[in-house]
Amino acid sequence: MDTSRGVTSEIIQLKDKSTGEAFYRIWLRKKIVAGDVIYAGCYGWCKPPNVNYNCTKVVFPLPNGNCTVIMTPTTGDDGSLKLVSNGSRYGDPGFYFTIKNSEGVYYARFVKTMRETIHVYVDSQGVLRTDHTLTIWKRTFLKLHYKIFIKSY
Repeated sequence: MDTSRGVTSEIIQLKDKSTGEAFYRIWLRKKIVAGDVIYAGCYGWCKPPNVNYNCTKVVFPLPNGNCTVIMTPTTGDDGSLKLVSNGSRYGDPGFYFTIKNSEGVYYARFVKTMRETIHVYVDSQGVLRTDHTLTIWKRTFLKLHYKIFIKSY
């Protein structure tokens, strides 16, 4: 019920001062009534060591660390975009958790049992949509469906 009054959605671009090129984008979502942040993700590109192509990288803050999801982009014959975290070993696209222990030492762990798929497409009515699925041990634990609109000012 916390979000029943609505949620804001803001994209913040971090740009290189000399070129003006956006190298990271932050998606920030807040509850309208309380203003509490309910989602923050930093989006960019990377090339994992085990593949020879660019992937989408999303980093989410966690206490004492972060979750990094690296996803392989593909396009469908219908022009849709699919992002999939489907690696099988460290250095592949997939889920990574990074934590800092009490001595200040960082550890990273590849979690091959977690998978994420984001499918962005135009439906039969011409509406841009996204199906977003997260699984662990091949079982779906979160499925989201969005409509995407261009914000008018």
